[in-house]
Amino acid sequence: MNRPKAPGAVASLVLGILSYLIPYFIGLVLGIIGIVQAGKALRAIESEGEEKLSGKGMAIAGRILSIIGIIVNAIVSALLLGVIGAGCAGGF
Repeated sequence: MNRPKAPGAVASLVLGILSYLIPYFIGLVLGIIGIVQAGKALRAIESEGEEKLSGKGMAIAGRILSIIGIIVNAIVSALLLGVIGAGCAGGF
């Protein structure tokens, strides 16, 4: 019998992948939304039970990818803002 996927499991995985691939502030926002969706999916699986809902692996992968995407985009955004700030201040 096929168990339905937890609401938000697939969305968290997709958002996690996109947060890693799409740069700058958009990637940060997608990563945050991915973490929220993963949390919703994992709570639903925990409350309903793994015998009723599937998608735990996708939700965990989505959470991990979202966290990685947020870290990478935060570093890139900080570097970009530093370069822009140095350029405006006459640092170049």
